[in-house]
Amino acid sequence: MNPEVTLCLPWSNQHPHFKDIVSLDSRLMAQSWDDKQWEGGENFSVFALRDIKTIGFSIYQIAPGDEVAHLLKIAIEPSYRGSSVTQEFWEVMLMTLRAKGVKKIYLEVEVTNKRAVGFYKRVGFKLLHTAKAFYQNGEDAHKMELAI
Repeated sequence: MNPEVTLCLPWSNQHPHFKDIVSLDSRLMAQSWDDKQWEGGENFSVFALRDIKTIGFSIYQIAPGDEVAHLLKIAIEPSYRGSSVTQEFWEVMLMTLRAKGVKKIYLEVEVTNKRAVGFYKRVGFKLLHTAKAFYQNGEDAHKMELAI
């Protein structure tokens, strides 16, 4: 079975993928979200990567009428990272965002998260600047952008 990428709209804590995505977030993300942060979900575009179960997700926030999507989170099960599955996941997300009128993707990433920084550079993100002590844990953040 080939994994499938789905756009989960409308998004809410009642969505069938919600518990799987929260579980991935808490296991895979250094800065996992609490219940309050998930409550703003109606403003998210959430993509789920599913095989037999949810194996990855990404969350974007797009203000109505804006051409910039803010990538809030992306996580993939470690055994799938670097595979053709993740490349297809990325391509489907880009195609869907373009169809929604998005022209750029913006993100922040911890400077010390070398794997993520390397991925973002490989897919074409450009470093805008580095924000000192951006995160609550005191970590610096690279602010990056990709024209799509």
